Amino acid sequence: MTDIYDSISEMLKYTSVAEALISFKTKGIDVIVVDENYGIGFEKGSYALVERVDEILDEMIEEGTAGKISIDWFGEDMISRLLNIYRKLLPIF
Repeated sequence: MTDIYDSISEMLKYTSVAEALISFKTKGIDVIVVDENYGIGFEKGSYALVERVDEILDEMIEEGTAGKISIDWFGEDMISRLLNIYRKLLPIF
């Protein structure tokens, strides 16, 4: 797995999601990672980065790493649980 951090020149920490979103819009921030709401934001047009992050997340799900992280943080494998729900709702998963 390629280290995604190789392309990051600087990381900033914000005290709120709102503050991060304002910087994203006004200061040219490329990516926002939010642990409160479990979201990742990307600059418009960052298709290659979005694709690579999706690939890494897919790999983590397939090899079970995402489930293990979920168990460590939430006490259960929420990834498998959510995938089962999605599979019932949308058979394409």
